[in-house]
This record gives sequence, structure tokens and C-alpha cells, in this order.
Amino acid sequence: MTVPLLSSYHSATAPVRLDFAGGWTDVPPFSEREGGVVVAAAIGLRTQVHLVLGGNAMQLVSEDLGDELTIPPHVLPPIDGRLDLLKAALRLYPVGPCALTTRSDVPAGSGLGSSGALGVALVAALASAQG
Repeated sequence: MTVPLLSSYHSATAPVRLDFAGGWTDVPPFSEREGGVVVAAAIGLRTQVHLVLGGNAMQLVSEDLGDELTIPPHVLPPIDGRLDLLKAALRLYPVGPCALTTRSDVPAGSGLGSSGALGVALVAALASAQG
């Protein structure tokens, strides 16, 4: 059986959202007590993920946070408060040594769903890399 060669470059984007009603009611602890319903729409601002496979380590870069982290190959990325969303995605979708760079049109904590958009774009890029 021949294994197909996969591209070494993968990218994905996802839009952030604007809440019209119910913002944050879908987030614990409120949602656990009361339930939550949000009326939202995607807007033209996006979060981007760029992934290049290869190299000799996992290089994680958040351009927005100004944070960069190098993880040796074959090491499970620790969830320790630094770039944890990126590391959690790599735990679920391992791709080996790579350079993973993220950026967003909106700042973290803006209330526009940037972390949700980042999660969507991360999964899309990593799933693409896995074929």
C-alpha cells in the first residue's frame, strides 16, 4: 500500500461573531444553572491559522499575544496556561514537528468569540494536515 504524500502547508480561517442577544449566557457557570441561548451572526473579521509540517520541534506562535513556544518532538504539550488552546488542539490532532502560527483581526477578550473562531480554524488546519 502506498501512503499519499500530504501537503506540508495548511491554513484555515474562521469568522468571529457579533452577539445580538444572550451574549455569554452559553458560557459556564451561567449556562449550567440557567441554560443559554445566543442570537449571533458571523462578521467579516477573522481568525487565521497557518500550519507548516516538518522541522525538528513544534513551534507555536500567537502573533496577537506576542507569545512563542517551542516544544521538543515526541513530547505531549503540557496544558500549563501558555497557548493552551493550541496545545490542546495538537493533543487531539497530532501532526508531529511543525510551525503553527495564529493571528486574529480582533483582540482576545473582545467579546466577539475570538477563542471559538480560533478553535474552529485550528481544527480545520490540523484535520487537513492529517488528510
